[in-house]
Formats: sequence, structure tokens, C-alpha cells
Amino acid sequence: PATHRSDMKIAILHNYLDNIGGAQVALFTLARELKADVYSTVVDQQAIATMGFDQEVKSIGWIPTNAPWRHQAAVARFRALDLSQQYDAFIIAGDWALAASVRNSPSIWWCHTPSRELWDLYQRTRATTVPWHKRRVYDAWVSYNRHLNRKHAKQVHTIVASSQNAQARL
Repeated sequence: PATHRSDMKIAILHNYLDNIGGAQVALFTLARELKADVYSTVVDQQAIATMGFDQEVKSIGWIPTNAPWRHQAAVARFRALDLSQQYDAFIIAGDWALAASVRNSPSIWWCHTPSRELWDLYQRTRATTVPWHKRRVYDAWVSYNRHLNRKHAKQVHTIVASSQNAQARL
């Protein structure tokens, strides 16, 4: 580990950066201030530039665009990601990127919200989005991913909620 804070090499890990909004603006601001590298799966560098950031994002690989394949592919990519020899600390800024906590330590989970379709919006998603004949499969998917979510959350050293709303959901 580095001896001085300014010497620390920090990586910020985020699910996907092909949709840029408020959480992503906060992420790029943090990356700029910490001089941190950013890693993600799908990246829209043009959208990032349009928001006024020149941060180059390192892609860890393509993933599908449709749920649930997108989520599972992100979990698999981040679970396999091992940057532990290159960085002193990790900030995980995404719900599905949480799987990176398994190999990358010490880590902080900067939680904007837990995976809502797994937790607080589960019943609503099941009733309004999932066709009746796929609900048993959805239930199994949710159960499996809740297990992974809990397991990965136990691997982080610190959890920071980005808002009181996120804190309540956690």
C-alpha cells in the first residue's frame, strides 16, 4: 500500500456507462478529484464527453443490452476482474459491480441504491413486468441474485450510501 494518500492508486468500478445521469456525473467528479481510473463494461465515451468529462473509461468487456442477461454478464465480468496488484483501493459505484469486491480489496461500496428489482421493487416488477408464465423463473433468478448480492456486500470493507433514500433501502 502507498504511504501517502496522494500516492494511492484508486480504481472506481461501475456497472455500465452507456447511460449518463446524475450518479455518473458524481462518479466522474470523484474520479477527477481522486485521480482515479474508471472501469466499466459498456461505455459511451461520447456521452461522457458531452457531460464535460474527459475521463477515459477502461472497458472490461462487452455485455448484452437486455435484462436479465445484462445483469448476469456484469456480475460475471466484475467477479472475474482482478486489479488487486495494480491499485491500493477500490470504490465500487454500482449494484451489479459489487461482485468485484471478491477479488479487489480494500473496497468501498458507494451505493446509490441496491438492485431495486431484487429488493424493494421485487413485487411490483414481478406483477407488472414479468409475464405470468415466467414468474417462477424470475423468482429463482431473484433468489439467486439476492444470495450473490448479500455475499458480495459482505466482502466490502465500507458501505457508503449516497443519500438518505439509499441508506433506507440498504
